[in-house]
Amino acid sequence: EQLQDPVLKSLVGIALVQSGKQREGEKVLNATLQDNPNNTSVRLTLARHYILSRQPEKAVKLLKEGIASKADNGMQRMLVSAYLAADNREKALDEAQRLAASKPEQAANYHVLGRTALLAKQYDSSAKALTRALQLQADYAPAQADFAQLKLVTGKPREASNIYQQMIANNADNAATIKGFITAWEMQNGKSADGKAVESAVLKLSQSDTAHAVLAEYHMRSNRIEDAKRLLDAIDITSENKYAIYVKQFYSSMKSSAALKAGNIDQARQFGCFQPG
Repeated sequence: EQLQDPVLKSLVGIALVQSGKQREGEKVLNATLQDNPNNTSVRLTLARHYILSRQPEKAVKLLKEGIASKADNGMQRMLVSAYLAADNREKALDEAQRLAASKPEQAANYHVLGRTALLAKQYDSSAKALTRALQLQADYAPAQADFAQLKLVTGKPREASNIYQQMIANNADNAATIKGFITAWEMQNGKSADGKAVESAVLKLSQSDTAHAVLAEYHMRSNRIEDAKRLLDAIDITSENKYAIYVKQFYSSMKSSAALKAGNIDQARQFGCFQPG
């Protein structure tokens, strides 16, 4: 309430929203916008807060007001997200088309159009937009990921697999990309195919801790527990890879549950997931 400096006030508002004190943060950010309506970063932060707190209509209003006074690609991209959050795909697509038509051309803008068209199941439009995005920036990972998803949805797993392989070559430590590759591989070879073949295909592309963790989780979901353990044991025990830590916890939970069902309390304690009542 004592703050006067607009920069400091906006920083405090952002900090409040991001630390969970949303009402207080929203109040400060709105006050900052009233003092300085052209503060794009504050407007975007507040709009993102509204989207995440399931108030997309407020985000739409806020962003449209900002765009009316100052054209901005970032606000337009978030406006598309706000329309999608409000389940208004028609307006989201209209805004995405306007965004893609803006000059100079940007890969990010065409990606937004491609992704929005994909969600609207307008696959030809999606393919054209994503192709243009990748012409502008060949290694733009968000567009690559959605293009691969488009290929899966339209029954072209081999093409999807090729895209995922390129992405893994650029970043061998992305769990979502590795999972996408596995999905494409299974679509080509059948889900009942030998799990070791999937493992071999993935490890040829990446030897990262994330790849081992993804494969361990893949084996666990098919109840191949020993294969999962073998892959997790290959990860350095000091690794701080968050995904690998999550999968190790998942593995311990599965082993503990199995031990409890078998009446083996000591083994359940061994895996750290059993706390005696």
